[in-house]
Amino acid sequence: MMLDTVWTLAHNGGPIFNKGHFYTTYGHALYRILDVQRSGQVPEGVLFDHVIGQYASPPFKKLMLEVKGRYGEAIGDYVDWVKVEALGAVHKYEKDKQEQIKKKPLTAAQKAAQEAAQKAAIATTNARSRSMGTSINAIGGGSEWSGWSSNGIGR
Repeated sequence: MMLDTVWTLAHNGGPIFNKGHFYTTYGHALYRILDVQRSGQVPEGVLFDHVIGQYASPPFKKLMLEVKGRYGEAIGDYVDWVKVEALGAVHKYEKDKQEQIKKKPLTAAQKAAQEAAQKAAIATTNARSRSMGTSINAIGGGSEWSGWSSNGIGR
């Protein structure tokens, strides 16, 4: 449990180990692993994602296959990248999502999760912007910017 929490903290706040003594940042692969972990799809990542799978030992892959065999439907046949992003991924996985959609079109639940994530991102952006005196509205396909500045530019 502690190890899981430590890596989750690393995901949320950037590098926490060594604080720049041996390295200054993590690579894309670690963020990918942590984003998949955040979405609850570690077995799918180990079994079906080429990047994550290369970091799993053969005994761990075997264990994940046994888990999938035992729990069948509870473990998917691919990493659901729409879900990964909807649940707060640090990175964006547009290429992976497009490949996923080509192989398996989005379900109604996936579309709803994607729309909810987009609305949440807009709300977060607007809340941050309001605190700085601006607002961004991207509802209905358009986008508007309104803001103020001390020299009158921007309004």
